[in-house]
Amino acid sequence: AASTATGHALVNRKVTKLFDGKPFDGTVMKYTPKSKFYKVVYEDGDREDLTGIELENVIVGGMLSMRGGGRRSGGGGGGGV
Repeated sequence: AASTATGHALVNRKVTKLFDGKPFDGTVMKYTPKSKFYKVVYEDGDREDLTGIELENVIVGGMLSMRGGGRRSGGGGGGGV
């Protein structure tokens, strides 16, 4: 079974959420273990607290553990202008 990242492991992850049909990008800034809420700050300055289930629906790339998954950068080395 695939392990899922939770709690502090999701801090700094990117999210995209639709507001009035328009996508807004944000970042998980903080996790509070006591309340189990994730504080998300959006690029327009809005912020909200989400539960793990709510976060699961908006996190970019899903909630799967990032082990070995952080190497997906596009394109090769420099060159070609």
